[in-house]
Amino acid sequence: MGIAVVAAALLAACGGQAAAPGGGGMSTAASTWDEVLKKASEEGTVSLYSALLPEVNKELETRFEKTYPDIDLKITRIVGPEVSAKLDAELKSGSLGADIVNHVNYEWAKTKADEGLFAEPVGPNGAGPEWKGTPYLIDDVLQTSALTALGIAWNTEKVTDPPATYEGLVDPKYGGGQLGLVDNLAAPMADLYAWLEDTYGADYLTKLAALKPKFYPSAVPLQEALLSGEISIALWGANSTVKPIKASGGPIDWLMPDPGWAPMNLGYMFKESNNPNAAQVLFDFMASAEGQESLAKDNLSVLPNVAGAVEAPKELTLLDLTRATKPGWLGSAQSEWKQTFGR
Repeated sequence: MGIAVVAAALLAACGGQAAAPGGGGMSTAASTWDEVLKKASEEGTVSLYSALLPEVNKELETRFEKTYPDIDLKITRIVGPEVSAKLDAELKSGSLGADIVNHVNYEWAKTKADEGLFAEPVGPNGAGPEWKGTPYLIDDVLQTSALTALGIAWNTEKVTDPPATYEGLVDPKYGGGQLGLVDNLAAPMADLYAWLEDTYGADYLTKLAALKPKFYPSAVPLQEALLSGEISIALWGANSTVKPIKASGGPIDWLMPDPGWAPMNLGYMFKESNNPNAAQVLFDFMASAEGQESLAKDNLSVLPNVAGAVEAPKELTLLDLTRATKPGWLGSAQSEWKQTFGR
């Protein structure tokens, strides 16, 4: 099921759908889609820096190479803020290691989009009506290609009546270290905590802190702690990591609360990439229904009726790009969060 989402934040964040500065398209890419496909096969490879989970990356690689057997997709998984520093160094040296990036470095990506570094899609999917002119192709170059289905996860041997909303997590019965949270390490975490305060009141985080929660760097160790019984319930539970554990018999389950919140991975391709045509083909594949079946497996999709995608709650808010790309906001939000939780 596609996302019926409050899209105004995406539009407001980037001033609508104006073309990226510097003109559209890639200076070294072919001009027609048939030519793109031909030259992409000649290039024979495309490189992607991705923050997505390893199993999602593997599914994307398998499906893409099956559809385009002449193009070798090479994926490097990079998580956290280090991707921006890596890209800055590569741009400075004139030697880009990635043709496409799929990440959550929102402020960096928006800044570079404004500088005109990214190419506009030319393919039938990526530049099609379900993307171009919508809030999901931001500035005509930033593709909302993956939406993480986040919510509440719990150990079924310890919790039998999980709360249906985030408000229920501040119940004192989850005190004494039973609750697991993710550290506020990047913009997605910071925006979630800000959204929780916007939704449930300015004292929401103070109430969470009073429970003496335990902290983890990401969804994977958080779920491992749930599975071992180190914690009973968790905020930032990811369906894509919980589902396989549950399927194998692990005492763990997940739900997406209503109202819900979700962060997006933004995909973008460089104008001056090493393989501009193969990059266009991958970007287009990621916008297709088949590509979304890889990226949105056990997650959310902006496209309708994607097989394997999670159904969105009736009230879903996407990460606020206006907030996340505001210079200085992230550092300030992280500092206040640390004070609240004594980190």
